[in-house]
Amino acid sequence: MMRRHTILGALLVICFSLSKAQRIAHQYIIERRAESSISFGKDENAVNNYKVLGTIQLGNTELDLIEFPKNLQSSDEIRLLAQSPNILGFQINSTLTSRSCNPNDPLFATQWSMEKIGANEVWCFGNSGLSPEGDTIAIGVVDLGFNINEDDLFLNLFHNYGEIPDNMKDDDANGYVDDYTGYSARAGIGDDHPIMSHGTQVLSTIGARGDNKVKLTGVMQKVKLVPCSANTSFDMMDCYVYFMQLRKQYMRSNGKKGGFVVGTNISVGIPDAFPTEYSLLCGIYDSVGINGILNSCATINDPYDIAVAGDIPGLCPSPYLITVTNTNSQDRKVTAAGYNKVHVDMGAPGEDIPGINSSGNVEPVSGCSFSSPHVAATVGLLYQFCPKLTTLAKNQPDSAARLVRKLIETCSDKLVDLTGITATGSRLNVYKAFNCLMEYCGVTSPERIAELHYTLSQGKLQVDYHPTRIEAADVGIFNVTGQVVLKSIIPANPNGASNIILDISYLPQGLYIFTLNDSDGKKSIKFIKI
Repeated sequence: MMRRHTILGALLVICFSLSKAQRIAHQYIIERRAESSISFGKDENAVNNYKVLGTIQLGNTELDLIEFPKNLQSSDEIRLLAQSPNILGFQINSTLTSRSCNPNDPLFATQWSMEKIGANEVWCFGNSGLSPEGDTIAIGVVDLGFNINEDDLFLNLFHNYGEIPDNMKDDDANGYVDDYTGYSARAGIGDDHPIMSHGTQVLSTIGARGDNKVKLTGVMQKVKLVPCSANTSFDMMDCYVYFMQLRKQYMRSNGKKGGFVVGTNISVGIPDAFPTEYSLLCGIYDSVGINGILNSCATINDPYDIAVAGDIPGLCPSPYLITVTNTNSQDRKVTAAGYNKVHVDMGAPGEDIPGINSSGNVEPVSGCSFSSPHVAATVGLLYQFCPKLTTLAKNQPDSAARLVRKLIETCSDKLVDLTGITATGSRLNVYKAFNCLMEYCGVTSPERIAELHYTLSQGKLQVDYHPTRIEAADVGIFNVTGQVVLKSIIPANPNGASNIILDISYLPQGLYIFTLNDSDGKKSIKFIKI
């Protein structure tokens, strides 16, 4: 058995996502030499009813789980343990809490792609759907139609609150009439989207509401989805211009109008087509991109080289367009999926993906149509974490879009099946892209100095910790005799600073030492419990 020094659940609160462990009253884990016995000296009669609930052999020492009588105060219990000559160390006993960041949606277990791309790892660091400056992140979606009333999507749909629904007026003067929940380019007016399953399933892959105990989750658990229904290439261009106008209006109004659209998805297209025939359409991507919008598109669901077979928009030569092919749960490229070592950028899961259809039922769907939404959602997900990226998006939006593309394509998983037939040879990995973003954001900069500052108030020790890199750290509190009274672990925080709050109300008065150990070494501060 390996020796563990981490407490089973200290009353540690980390402000960015830990649940409070539940201390078990009157129970302690003590360490003593194997040949010794528990002794409380003169206080033996006061605790003659203590119970040993379990013992673990640990080399020359033993760990006992003991329980004091319920009439004792915790301060008395701590004093007795601290004064016992045979006790080498002790800590409270607590229940364990899950540190999984998986959502509570009932069908999440069927969503294999989320773990495959590391989305569940990134969720541990935040699911607000907001940038660090409070901008509500939006993703535009072009498709034939959608069910915008689906219950697991409704809360994540974009609403243009500058518009009064169905009054046949352009209330917010953005050039579109009644665009309250997206825009119907098919109709050229309003948001009366045809109800279709394909677009609804795409929406659910990007942003079905997560952790709400309903159906499943999207890659982004919270986001604002901007649906735009299209039927022709002209409609498609109209949709992209609409997304661009929302973003431009948002920037001009300092967030009071429009929407912070950072990415788009299109899982429909034109087969057997080439950029020479659709130069105006392909040019739209550059126009949208220089306004800070990175676009993702699904390639064809045929086993062909798209440079030969044709694919619009997949062949459009824009630095603001990522063309995505389909991979399965075994990290193999799906046979019926397009490829090209120049024009198809990467792969993403798209086979047997649970999706919500227009009737509200969940069913497995397959195709590049469901690979691309994973990438589009990743664009939005990354904008949640880095203030430096938000600043770049507002001052140099084209550079922000290019940066996010680089992070997604460079920080990914190399696959043999994609090597030589895609530009990157890689499959999407959200967590790797996230870590690369953190490096860009400066969280890991070696020039930063780790700092510890503390305050004491109402039985709480609060420590402000500014690490030099993203990593977990060990913390502990020791009394003046060197006995451990608390041990725990601080998980990594992508925002750098951590606000650690420790409950020390149960400790007797006296001098204590708080220690924190990370890759920069051990740091300690002394404090007096009054």
